[in-house]
Amino acid sequence: SGTLLRCGGPGPAKEASLGIADLVGMAVGTHPSILAKRGEVVAAEADKSSARWQYFPTPSISAGRDSHGVDNSTIAVQQPLWAGGRIDAGMEYANAKAVSADRSVTEAQHTIAVSVTDSYQAWLLARGRKEAQQRSVMLHEERKASMQRRVASGVSAEVDLDLVASRLAAAKSDLESSESAVRTAMARLLQAVGCTVHEADLRLTEDEVGVESLDAVLANAESSFPLLKRQEADIDAAKQMVGVKRASLSPTLSLRAESVRNSPAAYGAP
Repeated sequence: SGTLLRCGGPGPAKEASLGIADLVGMAVGTHPSILAKRGEVVAAEADKSSARWQYFPTPSISAGRDSHGVDNSTIAVQQPLWAGGRIDAGMEYANAKAVSADRSVTEAQHTIAVSVTDSYQAWLLARGRKEAQQRSVMLHEERKASMQRRVASGVSAEVDLDLVASRLAAAKSDLESSESAVRTAMARLLQAVGCTVHEADLRLTEDEVGVESLDAVLANAESSFPLLKRQEADIDAAKQMVGVKRASLSPTLSLRAESVRNSPAAYGAP
């Protein structure tokens, strides 16, 4: 686990204001895994630029001394005229890798969003169980107080008070377990979000959202599910790589222009 960033201000808000959409927004904006994917996008764009420059002339400069002690310098420009499709294939491959990198960001955002949603739901469930256990303890304490009065007045036997006390102890034990579950769920939620939020800031209710039919959900998943879209881009990149490998077997025809300057060595031949 890494260090958590602080998402909000120095302390909890006066009113709970963070819902699931807010938490997902925080996560997709700052989570380290998404930042890493965005770095891959930058690298892929650099590869595209490099592939594009293969279409342009390549300048070169060289210098040396021949066996007669004459210094020479050469300035040359070389322009590929035909490369068997290697340059085009390299450009197409770079484009496909850039698309794959871009879709990897969306895939990572989707993965983080699902993780945050699951963690938020787990926290809500744990919080609800805790509140239910708190009410249970209150009811058992009231029953114990009532039973103590009944035993003191001789209406009920001492064994009845022992039974109520035993049930109260069990309710308190359940409350402690539910409180531990809330802390665990909150820790997992913070880890999923990737930055620090306060439990008091979290909303306990969300606006109702209409649910599509199962067929509509499946159709939407098939057409836009991030994992599938990224895999499509990977397949396209693999196909373009085949073209690059095939084109690399062909010779390259280039036009070269150069200018050579000779001058006697300053100290004679070695």
